[in-house]
Amino acid sequence: MPKIFISYRRADSQYVTDSIYDHMVSHFGEDDVFLDVGSIPFRVDFREYLRDQIADHEVILVVMGQDWARIMQERTGQSNDFVRIEIENALAMNKLIIPVLVKNASMPDFSKLPASISDLQWRNSAIIRRQPDLKNDCQRLADGIKQYLKSQQKSEKETTSAPIKEKVPSPAKRTGRGDSGVRVESILPAPFAWIDIPAGNGTMKTSAANVVLDIPNQPYSISKYPITNAQFRKFIDAGGYKTDKWWTKEGLKYRNDKNWIEPRYWTDSKWDNDNQPVVGVSWYESVAFCLWLSDVTNENIMLPTEDQWQFAAQGTKELTYPWGNDWDCKRCNNSVNPCDSNVTTPVTQYEGKGDSPFGIVDMAGNVWEWCLTDYENKTNNVYYNANTRVLRGGSWGNVFTDYFRADFRNGYNPYDWNFVRGFRISRS
Repeated sequence: MPKIFISYRRADSQYVTDSIYDHMVSHFGEDDVFLDVGSIPFRVDFREYLRDQIADHEVILVVMGQDWARIMQERTGQSNDFVRIEIENALAMNKLIIPVLVKNASMPDFSKLPASISDLQWRNSAIIRRQPDLKNDCQRLADGIKQYLKSQQKSEKETTSAPIKEKVPSPAKRTGRGDSGVRVESILPAPFAWIDIPAGNGTMKTSAANVVLDIPNQPYSISKYPITNAQFRKFIDAGGYKTDKWWTKEGLKYRNDKNWIEPRYWTDSKWDNDNQPVVGVSWYESVAFCLWLSDVTNENIMLPTEDQWQFAAQGTKELTYPWGNDWDCKRCNNSVNPCDSNVTTPVTQYEGKGDSPFGIVDMAGNVWEWCLTDYENKTNNVYYNANTRVLRGGSWGNVFTDYFRADFRNGYNPYDWNFVRGFRISRS
């Protein structure tokens, strides 16, 4: 039976939420529906408590009345806003989130709301009306949840039963590093540099209790900065969106079905400066960029694996943040109070302030970075049709410090894109 977490604001929708709770209990049982954070034990960090509760529930219902957006906007600067923290955690953990519109409310304008919850606007909503429609609306909501989770369980069963064959993440035959005579540095505009990471041994903890990563036992290189707009433009100019061989099978399907011809914010002046990190790119587009660059340089270039990314971010001392163990919002681009960003910054802006132990820039903040790794199965097969791919590092829009930890695991649908996501590349 799925476990359901109901997020709401008392001043906005308490009474109708109580009714929704009663109906969900009738469908899923009292032990599997969580309603009120008022029972948080004394002396417990409520941020950790809420994160644990969200992690323990498969479905998050966000009840939104006519005053929900106004209250959210008024509390934008309050770091202890329960509702915002609940939604941020649910989005970061890629939970099934359903906005539930009540009291004749409609989906609000998210442009004036915290950027850290902006992804909520793209989730399909449910409408719950007053009596005599309330019971039937709740029935449809419960049936929809059951059907979705049933389909997910079927998909997971098929995934685990199918053997996964690892493939070299490039269609081109590799004859050695740089045998083509073309170096990445000569193709991609500055700022670009490789940082060489030595081989290591041992393990690394992550924010997921059941996930431990191995320190890479082979040396590799990782780009010093996230890929910029000027660098991604080289891929577009080379026919990147028109050349099928640089796309995986699933990526090609999404590119054609959704008519991708460029990143989604490519012509938006807020995001399109040459030295800003490219945003609005899906995992599939990031991989296509890597496969193009591999093809023209004859090098093994790909998104970093999750273990490569984390080791490059925290080094052998397992630092909490790339620069050390204490949070400092002035060391990266973020929206944690009192810092308050509203846009990506040039990838060199925080160089020397928040670098990782290896001298890598922007591994916390600015943009979430796609990794090669399958979030659910932890494999690194670029051609496997994964439901979720790993994201690391936090972004300019996040207001919760945990997202910037070097060990924080996040993941999202590989076909999804937003103005908080970008990528960097690695070479093996």
